Amino acid sequence: MKPNNKISFIFFIVVTITSMTLVGLLLVVTTGIQLNLIEVKLGTSTNSRLLVNVLPVNSTVYVDGKQVGVTPLALNVMPGNHTVRIEKQNHITYEIKINAKSNEDFVVEYELLHTPTIENVSFNAMMPKWSNGDSLVFVSLDDGKLYQSSLLELKALVDDTLDAVFEISVSPQGEAISIMKSTGYSFHASILFLTDGSFQNIGFGGALPAWLPANQSFYFLGWKEGDSVRSFDGFHLWSSQPGGELNIVNLPQIENAAGAISTAWSADGQYFMAVSDNFVDIWKFDGATFTYLRRIDPSYGAIWAPFGNQLAYAQSDRSIYTITEMQGSISPKLLISNATPPLGWMPDGKQIVFTAYYPSEGGSSFWAVDVQTSARTLLADSSLILGRVTDFAISPDGTRIAYTNDLNHLNILFIGE
Repeated sequence: MKPNNKISFIFFIVVTITSMTLVGLLLVVTTGIQLNLIEVKLGTSTNSRLLVNVLPVNSTVYVDGKQVGVTPLALNVMPGNHTVRIEKQNHITYEIKINAKSNEDFVVEYELLHTPTIENVSFNAMMPKWSNGDSLVFVSLDDGKLYQSSLLELKALVDDTLDAVFEISVSPQGEAISIMKSTGYSFHASILFLTDGSFQNIGFGGALPAWLPANQSFYFLGWKEGDSVRSFDGFHLWSSQPGGELNIVNLPQIENAAGAISTAWSADGQYFMAVSDNFVDIWKFDGATFTYLRRIDPSYGAIWAPFGNQLAYAQSDRSIYTITEMQGSISPKLLISNATPPLGWMPDGKQIVFTAYYPSEGGSSFWAVDVQTSARTLLADSSLILGRVTDFAISPDGTRIAYTNDLNHLNILFIGE
């Protein structure tokens, strides 16, 4: 190679290396700025990791008002308080406040609810109950008959009118309905079999028969039909299989249940409660005998969770409480304030549904509160729910709420697919 060419080549190499170095330095500086921004945004090695596992997938996630990605999502956040919001078109926005701690994971699991719609079932009805998934059972105030409404038809379950029906409940498998009617001075209980429309008269008493989930039997608190003495001291607890004979059951401290208007079993069949106008008595059942445990007073709208033995109820100050220890050693947990009974559990046992009435707006709203975090979700506002909600029932799949208002209108609120 000639000297001049060699010098030119060396000069070219030097210039090229210098240029590449300058470009590299520029890239390093630029990248360093970007990485620093990410580090500032996501924190340091003492971060808390936020895991957002919310359905449907591709829901947009916001942290403290800033969009950070779509679900499912994992990202680091600085320790401290943050507001996480998840949005999806045609779904109800979900928002939760978290307290992130250093070197710990915080998991947000939820399924967004669809934007609600309303369907009217009847303009004069009461006591909605779900049976066999898509079927809704209710009492018509027009003719006093018990009706079953499905997606395809509306039919009367019995030809006779059910005068002065006080309450109804559907058996766990949906094959029978217990009915309590007022007789003027007391109540009369009976079982309606949906298979053939026949009735089984039970007797007189003060509480609606309760279905035991484990073996399909029912328990009735009251007098047996034909009892000569009808006083509170004469109350008994009776058990039977549908269509079978009533058998008396020993219930300790029966006087505590004298004013009961309904009874109910916990989902695991271990606890039995008698509900009066403003208190609840609870017994433990070991499969053969009952042991009296405690009274919750005051208590309104008490209802067992769909799993286990957790109980939710409201008090006169419109606060909702939950309790998991029936022996009395653990105090009830305050879940939320400013809630109005009735109450209802979502089928997964993770949320409790309640209502709020706004007189100035002439409507009510449906809310769901998470039993672990106390986070609230608005299901439907007062512009959609007219009047004061007097009763409601949640479908087994959790996608519909059948409710009545103070005008006796029966509607179905659709909150999911």
